Amino acid sequence: MPLNAEQGEKLIKGKPSDAAVAASVASFKVAYELGKAMAPFTYREFIKTCMFSTVETLFLNKPEIKAAINNAPLSRMTTTQ
Repeated sequence: MPLNAEQGEKLIKGKPSDAAVAASVASFKVAYELGKAMAPFTYREFIKTCMFSTVETLFLNKPEIKAAINNAPLSRMTTTQ
């Protein structure tokens, strides 16, 4: 898929997309809630599985929502930086 001028400019300037920023914010919110509950970060994959189940039920399996969840970085390195 070819990029338009605005998308190309964002890539050149290194500015993250709105979707990337939202995915990072979501990741940190999950990490914050895990920290508040003093739950181990190993629960992150369990949480992602629960989120997928919720999407299937509430949003009738919309692929764009599942993709957004899948793109949220919930790795230990991301959440502990």
